Amino acid sequence: MDRNDISTEDRKLILKEELGRMKLAEKYGISNYRARTIINSVREKESIADYTMSEHCPGKDYEDEIHTGKDHEKKEYNMISHRSSRITTVDQLLEFCEVDLDVYEIVTFDVNKWEVGAKDADGNIVVEPLFQVKVKLKRNQKAFDIKQIRKDLVEDAVKHCYEYPAFDYKDITQDPHLLEIAIPDLHLGKLAWAEETGENYDSKIAQSMFLWAVETLLRKARTSDIERILFPIGNDLLNVDNSKRETTRGTPQDEDSRYQKSFRMARKMIVKAIEMCTEVAPVDVVIIQGNHDFERMFYLGDSLEGWMHGNDNVRVLNSPKTRKYYLYGNTMIGFTHGDKEKVDGLPLLMAAEAKEFWSKAKFHEFHTGHLHKARSTSYYVKNLTLDEFNGVRVRIVPSLSGTDAWHYQKGFVENIRSAEAHLFHKEAGHAGYFNVNGLQFKKENGENFDFGNEKNDSAMIDYATLKNSVK
Repeated sequence: MDRNDISTEDRKLILKEELGRMKLAEKYGISNYRARTIINSVREKESIADYTMSEHCPGKDYEDEIHTGKDHEKKEYNMISHRSSRITTVDQLLEFCEVDLDVYEIVTFDVNKWEVGAKDADGNIVVEPLFQVKVKLKRNQKAFDIKQIRKDLVEDAVKHCYEYPAFDYKDITQDPHLLEIAIPDLHLGKLAWAEETGENYDSKIAQSMFLWAVETLLRKARTSDIERILFPIGNDLLNVDNSKRETTRGTPQDEDSRYQKSFRMARKMIVKAIEMCTEVAPVDVVIIQGNHDFERMFYLGDSLEGWMHGNDNVRVLNSPKTRKYYLYGNTMIGFTHGDKEKVDGLPLLMAAEAKEFWSKAKFHEFHTGHLHKARSTSYYVKNLTLDEFNGVRVRIVPSLSGTDAWHYQKGFVENIRSAEAHLFHKEAGHAGYFNVNGLQFKKENGENFDFGNEKNDSAMIDYATLKNSVK
């Protein structure tokens, strides 16, 4: 079965975003995968204008023309041209043709006017103005992808809809701690080939490493009295920001997944990780946009807010601001990805942007990612209200991500791939941290994945071996 087997009415509903894959599959007795393929084919090959124009045109007192072409960049566009005395503006034409501006955007338009004279029944000359309105449209691919992701989320949420259990957490009053699980820069979707970069890395490896790290860090921290868990996510959780396999600024990436598939995988992975955390303590999720996934992280945060609605064990903090601040007891923690601000400027930003938290806290930290390596530095900033100096520690948190071709060629290699969990005592501040690394993961999961040959022998020549091999 293909799109030509779908009724005209149903194809119109697909183009209007009113018929999704589950309903289509149920109606025609096909799989969800086949329904998705047909929906994508209809949206790629057809336009709502193909139907609306043909409905409006027959026998009317106007002339219409519609055609599809490709511009100099080989991108498809639709051209709508209408000639009459009644439609005189672009807005009227778009309304007449039922063009959804969430799906299409205007490239160019042209409005012409002229007058036509004719004799009426009494022989008098009557002059009537005529208008021609032409609009060139192209599909807004980003908006289309987002709408599809939203529909998939709603359908999955309906299947998922159940009440989360109210955990009977133990009352921790004597020695309470906050546990921060920090796993930035996963770059889910990144593709690395061992023969080129030293080891394999893809979505399946990234997802497994992430969930293994969360589970292992939680197990290591269970001996502590954990009152609450802080779970910052984002920081280049995803490797690309659009369907063109580019970062937010348009840099092409080696990617192993379709745009929609990697987003859904990330959402399911984070939901599972959050649910693992809620078995230990209530969870605060903080969304941090990265330079690879700036837009998609906000969408993911919004998805998580909807998904966790009604779960009293979870709070999602998804402000559009790039710097977030969190207060636990005497400790204030700031978060940012680390690609925009100067590191030594972060303490002063913290003091200026979150004055209330700053004045309540005795200990101040800023946690960033971006550099894929661990480092911490203490800075001293004059307190703006108390006129005294308070130390601010900036921690650059390491990454579990593999090395892609570009980073290997530039020599950015051999950083220890790891993830961290930090403990903060409610009164005494930072109390220690736990660590897991890529070597541990390989040791425990090596039989399940092909990591490739870390030692790329083809790039190394042993003179003695070479000499003996020559006869």
